[in-house]
Amino acid sequence: SNAVNSANPRSASVREIAIQRLEDLGYVVSAVETGAAALDFLKKDSHDIDLVFSDVVMPGGVSGYDLARWISESRPEIRVLLTSGYPDEVARMQSGPVRSVRLLRKPYNRMDLAHALREAVEAPVAS
Repeated sequence: SNAVNSANPRSASVREIAIQRLEDLGYVVSAVETGAAALDFLKKDSHDIDLVFSDVVMPGGVSGYDLARWISESRPEIRVLLTSGYPDEVARMQSGPVRSVRLLRKPYNRMDLAHALREAVEAPVAS
């Protein structure tokens, strides 16, 4: 499977660990540093992307929720897995701001990531 990873660039080491974990799990990763860059990447429409894994909170005005909304409207075949360590964001996600989007709570380990990715990839495609 192919995944796009967008993460807060201020957490470069966390981002690099996430990319390494995705690759270790067999995913082909296209990494970008901001939500805006992820949108630009996805809008090119020339990529075979199965899943977007993104932090909820990112600088630059485009959040993980914004990405998920755009994907559900424009590229509904792509699954989305968001991650956050902020309790308010976890609570907000549980109230359902974006349908069919899963949230992986931080901190997470490799097994948590593998399980969340498998659930996201196997989920029915949004309609």
